[in-house]
Amino acid sequence: MEPLSTHMAILSKDQFGNANTVELETLSPLATYCLYQSAVVQLQLWQRTGDEIYKERVESLKQVLAIFNRRWRVAGM
Repeated sequence: MEPLSTHMAILSKDQFGNANTVELETLSPLATYCLYQSAVVQLQLWQRTGDEIYKERVESLKQVLAIFNRRWRVAGM
């Protein structure tokens, strides 16, 4: 799971790095789920190894998930 999770973290940072350019209405629930699971794996790796790169990836994924959170709040209104 580590290679896939790492790839998702890097890809999400590239894709969603600038929150102002993300089209919230086009975001899928499946993407949210995949990013969340990637964050879980990165967090576990950070806790096991203490390697700061995993912590950075967790923080990056949390920022991307916050973008998704805005989208779902808008959808719920």
